[in-house]
Amino acid sequence: MNWLPEMLLQNDEFRRWVLKPTDELNQKWEALLANATDEQQQFVQQARTVLLSLPTEPELADNETATLWQSILDHSQSPSSVQPMPDSGRLRVARWYRIAAVLAVVFLAGWLGWRTYTHRTIAIQTTFGQIRQFNLPDGSQITLNGNSTLSYPANWSNQEQRQVWLEGEAYFKVTKQRFQQQPVKFVVHSADVNIEVLGTRFNVKNRRGLVNVVLNEGKIQISQLASLNSQSSMVMKPGDVVEFSKVQKTFRQQQVKQPEIYSSWTQKVLIFDNTPLQEIARTLEDTYQLKVTFADDSLSHLTFTGNLPASDPNTILRTLAKAFDLQITRTDEQQVTIQSR
Repeated sequence: MNWLPEMLLQNDEFRRWVLKPTDELNQKWEALLANATDEQQQFVQQARTVLLSLPTEPELADNETATLWQSILDHSQSPSSVQPMPDSGRLRVARWYRIAAVLAVVFLAGWLGWRTYTHRTIAIQTTFGQIRQFNLPDGSQITLNGNSTLSYPANWSNQEQRQVWLEGEAYFKVTKQRFQQQPVKFVVHSADVNIEVLGTRFNVKNRRGLVNVVLNEGKIQISQLASLNSQSSMVMKPGDVVEFSKVQKTFRQQQVKQPEIYSSWTQKVLIFDNTPLQEIARTLEDTYQLKVTFADDSLSHLTFTGNLPASDPNTILRTLAKAFDLQITRTDEQQVTIQSR
C-alpha cells in the first residue's frame, strides 16, 4: 500500500472511510494503523485533514475524475497542448476552483511527504545472539553484534560527511572517499562520543555507560563535546584502546599488542585474556540476554584465558563450569546462577 498523502487521496476506500465510515471500514483501518509506522500515520493524518476540509458536494464520476487527472498531467508536461474540458453540465466554474484548490493541497501534501521521506533514517538492528554483516551505500562494511542498532540517513551522500549512529557494538571497515580532491570524513556517533575516520578498521562498543573504541588499522580521532563551546579529543593509532565514561565524561587510553582480540566476535569467537568472570557475565547479558548471578561474589573475580565460541552461550557456560569446577544452573531461558560445587 502506498501511504503517501496524494496516493491516499486517490484511494476510494480511504475516502469512504474518512467521509462515510462504517464499522467494517473502521475495523480495517484501525488494524492497518496499529501496524503502521509513525511516518505512515502522519501521512494518513495529512490526507484526512485534506478530505475533511473540503465542501460536501457530489463527487465526480469516475470517467470525469480520470479525464481531469490526465488533463492535469498533460498540462504539467506541455501547457499549450491542453484542451478545455467538455462541459457535462456538472463541471461549473465554481467546481473548477474547488478542484484546483484540492489539487494544490494534494500536491502540497505530496511535497511534505517527499521531504519526510528523504529525511528519514534507516536503522539496522540485531536481536540477542545475532551477528549481521552489511554494506553502507559508500561500500563500507559493517559487522553488527547482537542486541545492537546502527542507523544512518536514507539520503546518504558520499559528497558530504558520512555519518552513522551506533547503539551496542559494531566492527567497521571504512572505505576511503574523496570529493573535489578532498577526503570525505566518516563519523560514528556513539553516546557523547564522535569518532572521525577517513578509511580504517576499528571496533566500537557502546554499553553500560561506557564507550570502548579499539583501533586495528589506520588512524582515527575520537572526541567528546564537553560543553557548547569546547571539545576534548585525541588521536588514536593502531593498537590503542580508548574507553569513555558517560558518567564521568573522561577518557582512558591504553596500548595493547593484540587489538584483534576485541573484534574476534566478528569471526564468531570470543578471545579472553585473564578476563574476570564478571566481565564475561556482562558479555553474556549484553549479547545473549542472559542474567548471570554469582552465589559467592569471590567467584566473579576469577580470571579466564582462552577461546570460546561466540555463537553458543551454553558451550561458554559448560566450559567455564569445567575450567573452575563450578555448578552453573539455568533456572529459565534468561536466568543463570553460578556457584561452587
